[in-house]
Amino acid sequence: MSDLHQTVARNQGYTKSQIGSAERHNERKNENYFNDNIIKDRQHLNVHFKQNAETYQQTFDRMIDEGAITTKGLKTDGTAKVFGELIFDVNSKYFEENGGYEFAKTFYRDAYQYACDKIGEQYILSAVMHADEINKGASEDFGKDVYHYHMHVTYIPVVEKEVLWSKRTKDKSLVGTVKEKINQVSHSKLWDGKTELRDGGEKKLTKGYSILQDEFHAHMKNAGYQNIERGQNGSDREHLSQLEYEKQQEQTRLEKTKAATNKQSQELDKITADIEKGNKVLATQAIYTDETNFIKQLGERKAGLTGKIPLDPSEHKRAMELVKQSFSASKELQIVRRKLKETTAEVDTLASENKQLKQELGLQQKSMKDKMDETMYQRAMEVNPVETRKAILELANSKNPERDHQRTKGRDIHDR
Repeated sequence: MSDLHQTVARNQGYTKSQIGSAERHNERKNENYFNDNIIKDRQHLNVHFKQNAETYQQTFDRMIDEGAITTKGLKTDGTAKVFGELIFDVNSKYFEENGGYEFAKTFYRDAYQYACDKIGEQYILSAVMHADEINKGASEDFGKDVYHYHMHVTYIPVVEKEVLWSKRTKDKSLVGTVKEKINQVSHSKLWDGKTELRDGGEKKLTKGYSILQDEFHAHMKNAGYQNIERGQNGSDREHLSQLEYEKQQEQTRLEKTKAATNKQSQELDKITADIEKGNKVLATQAIYTDETNFIKQLGERKAGLTGKIPLDPSEHKRAMELVKQSFSASKELQIVRRKLKETTAEVDTLASENKQLKQELGLQQKSMKDKMDETMYQRAMEVNPVETRKAILELANSKNPERDHQRTKGRDIHDR
């Protein structure tokens, strides 16, 4: 039976001040990335199912000006989430086993159709499949470069809202009837859940993110994709951001490397014990040195009149025992030396691999720290972007007092 692979649909909301960072990542506008899995030489393989000539913000502002959407009723303090992003994903093994890049393009073309049905294509700003992020763990498993194919769909969250005539209208017959329908920007309303009655009359709320998972999985199954199951079955929480997801994947790979390192360390300990055992066997051969001297002394004796070397009974018995032991020890010694040679070579190989694993473990731990730092930065920017930027500038200046001195000096000269 083939493996089942989970479909995952993650959802993220953005304010106006946050969308620029998401756009630079999705459209590959950055010069450098915290994510060291991005391979710049493969960026031409990324596939856009929808792409605008304008920036996300420019398209949003134009649609406001044209009256296609409205922010009426939203907070004006900059905290309203007026953009959204869907990230569709299945594990890399699924694509690698079904045709790789070409299969991924077909899969996400069908996934994009779900986004159009759910969001409305007119409100989608960009839909891009990334094919330039390597999956290091899967690459090790397959013994070749394997890439993490996934799709980002950035959109404006819009719901149709009916505006009713109020009691203040002159024509009282219109009160409570529909005055107009507007396309209101609202991330929370778009992802409202639905309440259903259970047996016994108990109400159950299914959150919008859980419905998203259900619908996406059903859409892809209906499109003909087999061996897939719904991601995070039973979950109704808001899904991980892309950065948190990457951090989670990095943690999984980190644990796998740690396990491999520990296993090799145990193997090294076992082989070291075998070597010590072999050395003890070799050391016992020193015992035979005294016995060899005894035989040598016998050989130096002069033969008697019969031409034979005279031996007393105890010497004869000892000589016969030594002959038997010599044959047995010689054979055992050859076996031990051969095994010791093979084991020593294996130790050298394992030690080299163990060193490489520890180096890789160090790099992965650094990558995890970078992702944790970036997560903290993003969360700080979400809570208070102004103070966060101010703190970063102050930190940068504190690390470069010479630059501050030059700036102050320049102002002094200018003031004069």
